[in-house]
Amino acid sequence: MRGIFAYLPLVTTTLIGVVPMALNAQVVPIDNPNPAFEIQPSAQAVDQMVTVEPKAPLSLADALKQAENYTPIKNMLATRQQIREAELLQSGLRINPELSVSSLGLKSNQQEQSFAVNQRLDVFGVRSAKQQLAQARLDTESVQQSQYQARLKLMVMAAYRQVAIAEQRLDLAHQQQLLSQQSVLVTKRRFEAGRIAEVELTRMQISQLQADSEAKNAQNALNIARQNLSRYWGNPSPAFTKTSSPSAWPAINRAELTQRLADNPSQQLAKRAVIESDAQLKLAESQAYGMPTVSVGMRRVADPTAQTYSQVTVGLSVPIPIFSRNQGAVAAARSGQLLAKQQLQMTRLQREQTLSRLIAQADNQSERYQSILNQQLPQARTVQKKMLLGFEEGKFGVLEVQQSQRDLLQLEQSAQTALTEGWQTALQIEAVLSGLALDADPASPVLPDTLNTSLLNEGMADAASLSGATP
Repeated sequence: MRGIFAYLPLVTTTLIGVVPMALNAQVVPIDNPNPAFEIQPSAQAVDQMVTVEPKAPLSLADALKQAENYTPIKNMLATRQQIREAELLQSGLRINPELSVSSLGLKSNQQEQSFAVNQRLDVFGVRSAKQQLAQARLDTESVQQSQYQARLKLMVMAAYRQVAIAEQRLDLAHQQQLLSQQSVLVTKRRFEAGRIAEVELTRMQISQLQADSEAKNAQNALNIARQNLSRYWGNPSPAFTKTSSPSAWPAINRAELTQRLADNPSQQLAKRAVIESDAQLKLAESQAYGMPTVSVGMRRVADPTAQTYSQVTVGLSVPIPIFSRNQGAVAAARSGQLLAKQQLQMTRLQREQTLSRLIAQADNQSERYQSILNQQLPQARTVQKKMLLGFEEGKFGVLEVQQSQRDLLQLEQSAQTALTEGWQTALQIEAVLSGLALDADPASPVLPDTLNTSLLNEGMADAASLSGATP
């Protein structure tokens, strides 16, 4: 017997980005009397897995658009929506009637036969409560998908900033290379003139080798960061040339903070949880007394001493709630309702406090960055140039020139660190406004396969729970 599955293409990546598992395939029947299938990859599906960005500077808006339009992500979100819609359909189905048939006696002239149609009656609104709960979960799914999109946006922003930071590191390494080359040329001229010892020239050459090594490391880090970003839209070989405005300080729109905080997905999910808990309580209360059953049928009696006759039968069966009235489920639903309301209040308070702290932190970081950029760096560059000119004229030694270069490099690195911290704080503010976890570090988000595997597993769990549901 041939195998049911030939192969299943599975695409996963690692980094701080989002690349889902691609499960698109063609189903081809095989020669088998049993209903088996062989799965083969679809060329169209493979083409959908890769999106190539333009060969031009890449803006953050373009990167977000590329990631949001990535086909496998859209397909999984649409499937999750379909699961919730199917659950809503299932909740609205009415209970099927039952047919019962019985026969009493073996002799044909001494038989009693009967049949009846039994129907449970939803007199306490169980079906309506199930529909309300399913509709609440469908509405919650829309909010959860909004939160997923917000999480995707934050992760793309973090990956984009990693590329920008790597570009700055490479630019800084090139600047250091240039300074080292200039210093080596000046030192060579002084050595050839017999004004310094060979050991001084060797020191400068060692500094140049260190600068060359840093430039190579910076280039490798940039290549990795570029691949991490482009894999968010399924492209392992990035085509964009560079990022736009890599050295820009993050802008925070303070006018929108209050409104975005009130409307963020986390707050909306907390509100949806209250609505779901209300629907869950109503369902538990409607199931407290069970459903009565009405039966309508016919009874046929064959008596050896009399004529055969038939009778219409009507019956009613009512559960007696002596022991169980769904007390545990009702109590749990009420506790869940109270918990949902408490979480709603706590979520808003925590995010307001966190946002206030992050805004104050961003102001301090901005002041520090502007001080380094506008005051300290210009002075350090001026000192380094004068030290190099003085060294060429014999006024300063090699150690003094190297120290001026180290001071300049240290300030350049401090400016880069301050900018990195500023963007990290901006990402944390975006995480709060987007309703994401307060303890998460946006600069080090989860791996893409982890995020999308979680998304897929949630959908599969929903499908499993739906397949076991009964009307």
